[in-house]
Amino acid sequence: GTLLSEIQLDATANVDGMFIYDPPSGTLLPAGDGQELDVLFSPGDSTNYNSVNKTVKINVTVVGGINNPVISNPRIFPVPVLDELTIDQSVLSVQGQKIIVYIQNIDGRMMYSLVTVNDGDPIKINIRDLPSGIYILHLQTEQVIFTERFIKQ
Repeated sequence: GTLLSEIQLDATANVDGMFIYDPPSGTLLPAGDGQELDVLFSPGDSTNYNSVNKTVKINVTVVGGINNPVISNPRIFPVPVLDELTIDQSVLSVQGQKIIVYIQNIDGRMMYSLVTVNDGDPIKINIRDLPSGIYILHLQTEQVIFTERFIKQ
């Protein structure tokens, strides 16, 4: 139930340059062993140094039932979305429980994130500034993970 961050994506080099990770920071991997994390290092001095790729494996374990199937999915609306995405999260968790919400674009780039507490009211997310396209909504509680695609017009 942990999003990939600099804790897992921690490649180093002894020269200046840039690391590009696949999957990127902010991705929530499903439970399972031997999942691949890829990194591309592009050196700042490409005259004297070459770019290099590396793949490592990571095991993602189930903790506290985080990957138990969702019994009843929350409803998201309207579909497609223009300015505001509404999430009826009343079926997702009990009141007072923490909910992690994040939206990724279709390429896996984190576009929005929020940590909130279920107060019984729908979650409203202003996505007016997001470009039109297909996005992936992730909701995570102590018991469940919910993922749904939606279209922003």
